[in-house]
Amino acid sequence: MKRKKARDRLERNGQKGDEIFGRICYNKKTGEKKRMREKEESVVKIVYQRTAFYYETDQMAIIHHANYIRWFEEARIFAMQQSGIDYAQMEKDGVLIPVLGVTCDYKSMVHFGETVDIEVKMEKYDGVRMEIRYVVRDHGSGEVRTTGSSRHCFITREGRPLSLKRRYPRYHERFARLLGEETAEG
Repeated sequence: MKRKKARDRLERNGQKGDEIFGRICYNKKTGEKKRMREKEESVVKIVYQRTAFYYETDQMAIIHHANYIRWFEEARIFAMQQSGIDYAQMEKDGVLIPVLGVTCDYKSMVHFGETVDIEVKMEKYDGVRMEIRYVVRDHGSGEVRTTGSSRHCFITREGRPLSLKRRYPRYHERFARLLGEETAEG
């Protein structure tokens, strides 16, 4: 009963209970089904809501493919803000976050006026580099429209690699929390 209540609470918050509590495994020999316990992960997923504007469409009346990359950036900055990371202040402090690579896989089209939810999830972070995943879903139906990722590093204004863990522990702590990790300070 406790597990069902917890699963229902997770699903209301946009997470699938099976992602947290394990998966059903089927034994071909005995025909038995049993739940396998998996390592529970502390998943931080932030959702940014966005309505498609007319100027973002192309001749086919759908969102031009390049705009999804811009949406990823908007969602990434929003996630940082929600986590207490002020990117403008980081830049004033001399920390830059260039894009090393980006992927975008188009599943179905978004049209002018439609609202989407962009899920932002930190996949990897080590204080020097990070990778972020994005899932763009239709706000009403939950249908996946686009998925993608972006890879970044942290550098100084002079273009030298930078470890947030060593030079800016307060930023490191907040990025680590986005990954779902607790730091010694936090």
